[in-house]
Amino acid sequence: MKEAFRRLVALVPPDGLLVYCADDPNVREVVQGARAALVPYGCGRGEGFRGEVRVAGADGMEFEVSRDGVLFGVFRSPLTGQHNLRNMLGVIAVAHHRGIGAAAIGEGLKTFAGMKRRQDVRGVAAGVTVVDDFAHHPTAVRATLAATRDRYPGRRIWAVFEPRTNTTRRSVFQEEYARSFDDAGHIVVAAVDHPERAPEGGRFSVEQLVADLRMRGKDADYIPAVPDIISHLVRETRRDDVVLVMSNGAFGGLHDQLLAALAARG
Repeated sequence: MKEAFRRLVALVPPDGLLVYCADDPNVREVVQGARAALVPYGCGRGEGFRGEVRVAGADGMEFEVSRDGVLFGVFRSPLTGQHNLRNMLGVIAVAHHRGIGAAAIGEGLKTFAGMKRRQDVRGVAAGVTVVDDFAHHPTAVRATLAATRDRYPGRRIWAVFEPRTNTTRRSVFQEEYARSFDDAGHIVVAAVDHPERAPEGGRFSVEQLVADLRMRGKDADYIPAVPDIISHLVRETRRDDVVLVMSNGAFGGLHDQLLAALAARG
């Protein structure tokens, strides 16, 4: 995989620009052979464009950005999470290179509400907020839960996860998934979608994931079917809870069915 990215980096001409996340050691490694000008970004201190969150909550986050150690600007965004901060730092770096000033960048960032299916609030019923997110890789699951915790401080977070990608059908990340749900208070894992698409002997085990999560002190349940997941959530959730549904598919229409069932519960 690194070799593929090295070939991509090599395609950027000498008069081009390569903006990269310096927080990732793998990225730092693959950009070493670049012919183009390099501009790093990341969280905390360092070279290039660096960001630090000042405050985060239900309305998003305020963060400051420095460029090579000098304050570049203070920005607001309706988004939360370190992964979103890094994305915005990359945008800031490119915009600055194109001659756009900090004030204009700030105007754009504070009105960008994000992409569909990324921390997408599907609705609120009986005081329970239902959030949809495309997260499926363990890194994305971890980042999305951390961002949800930032947005809803002090509230109970339910993580409802459907393994349905090639990543989640295979056991290659079996152990890493158990470390990805630390910011969830309660976890529900559905059945693996089409497990037969992964080779025997290398298939992801939901039962093992739930056992590993419980070993880490987490409240975790394996509930294979969508109707049973909905019944469980309607029975166990309470006002001000947040249900984060993570799947790269429709999850059997869980979001709307859950909202309807919660509304009927009152």
